[in-house]
Amino acid sequence: MKTIHIHAALLIVLAGLIIYQSFLTQKAFQKGQHFTKELATQIDSLQSISDSYQRIHQDYVDVHQQLVYAQHRVTRLSGVLASISTDQQADVSQIRDRLQQILSDYDTLQRQSLSTMSHDEIPYQP
Repeated sequence: MKTIHIHAALLIVLAGLIIYQSFLTQKAFQKGQHFTKELATQIDSLQSISDSYQRIHQDYVDVHQQLVYAQHRVTRLSGVLASISTDQQADVSQIRDRLQQILSDYDTLQRQSLSTMSHDEIPYQP
């Protein structure tokens, strides 16, 4: 009988160990599932951050390209403006020279008309 009690006690201890081990395994499995859910949430959050970063990066690339294009346009327009300014200065110089020539011709004509006629040459009309 003693051997039956020893075998029964061993079986009970063994059954207790199996139940305890299954309880620990179940608890570890639940912790693993919870950890998996947390990791999935963090992965979704990181994916969202990555998507936002990609959009921001693409916007930055687009703005940088527009800035480079605008810089080229400003450089080109600066050259055009310098050319126009040079042309305008030349035009203003030509206009000033032409006006001086016209005024000089006018003064010459006015002096000749006033200086060539004397008072004796004025016809008398009664």
